[in-house]
Amino acid sequence: MSDPSARALVTPESDQIRLRVEGLDFGGWTGITIAPSLESAARAFSFEAFPRWPKEPNPARIRPGQFCQVFVGDDKVLSGFVEHWGSSGSKDSRTLSIKGKSITVDVIESHARDLMRFKDRDLFQIAEALCAVHGIGVRLDPALRTDPLVTRKFPNFKVSTGETVYAAIERAARSRAVLVTDDEDGVVVLTRAAVKRTHTALVMGENIEEWDVSFDAAQLFTEYTCKGQRVPVDGDAGDSAIRPAGTFAEPLLDFTGRKRIMVITPEGGATIERCTQRAAWEAAARFGQAFKLSYTVPGWRQGNGDLWRHNELVPLIDTVNAIEGEFLISEIQYSIGDDGSRTVFSLAPPEAFEIMAPQKRKTGKGKSGGWSEIAGGAVIPGSGFEPVTQSLIGGP
Repeated sequence: MSDPSARALVTPESDQIRLRVEGLDFGGWTGITIAPSLESAARAFSFEAFPRWPKEPNPARIRPGQFCQVFVGDDKVLSGFVEHWGSSGSKDSRTLSIKGKSITVDVIESHARDLMRFKDRDLFQIAEALCAVHGIGVRLDPALRTDPLVTRKFPNFKVSTGETVYAAIERAARSRAVLVTDDEDGVVVLTRAAVKRTHTALVMGENIEEWDVSFDAAQLFTEYTCKGQRVPVDGDAGDSAIRPAGTFAEPLLDFTGRKRIMVITPEGGATIERCTQRAAWEAAARFGQAFKLSYTVPGWRQGNGDLWRHNELVPLIDTVNAIEGEFLISEIQYSIGDDGSRTVFSLAPPEAFEIMAPQKRKTGKGKSGGWSEIAGGAVIPGSGFEPVTQSLIGGP
């Protein structure tokens, strides 16, 4: 269905894509990709169009550098700038391409001009000051506003000359167990992996049309040991007090009979508790990142009419690949082409986006903290783990 006017006839009004540039709406696009991601602080878009069509503004007038917004029906999904304009073709045909990114791209790519120091400032205050130089706002997730770790002030935080603004913010955020992303208004968002759940589940044989699934154990180890060192203080006794170490055994690779050991150094002060926690986090994070789960469903909306969004938990029942549980949506791709509109999900176990905080983890038999959600929520053929059935939310 290459004719844009014909495509518009079969696309519901609620799913019509509009690119608003300098207050003027452009529609009738024949190829669209919009990609919000928890792993990026700047969402991107790419549109394609044929030459000007009747009753539509000509997108050929769009130019790089212009402010723009992207809407799906009445839902705004991006605020940013046009970065690329291109045209190709011949006397018989022509294609126009337009690409851009969120406003937040400026803090990702801009560097600190001079050495900057922040004394007794918390994460939000540092991020706000750094982004203000570029006219970009910062929003702290309401759930974190009273979090004692997030509100803890940095005695002395330094931003080096030439360090990107985003790198500095992400460095500060990581020490506070916070993720840095963006929102539909082009604002830097300080948040954590979500606990909000989708209305609709992803179910093989019902709404899943395509998938690309893999589990790569190449970067996993059977044993993680964290070894630190600190200056002795009054009351310290023994070598373990000044050279603390903690070990976590990876339970999911025990069946291989292999012995793979990773030794890591803790960031910041080291205690036995901190080293054990750091080793457990390394194991959990690596296991979460070993998953590559991609699923495609028709349309861009859930059963209740809400857009699919990233940083939400979605129930998954994949009977073909024996994967069942609740996973975090790390990235969403809204796309449209000759086969209509599609949503492509990148999923991960929640632990893959858990940034370690300096607090005690609960431990259990062979699992730590939320580790059981990974081990029970994802079934890898041949692993020896049995599936844990979870109820669907809302239905497909």
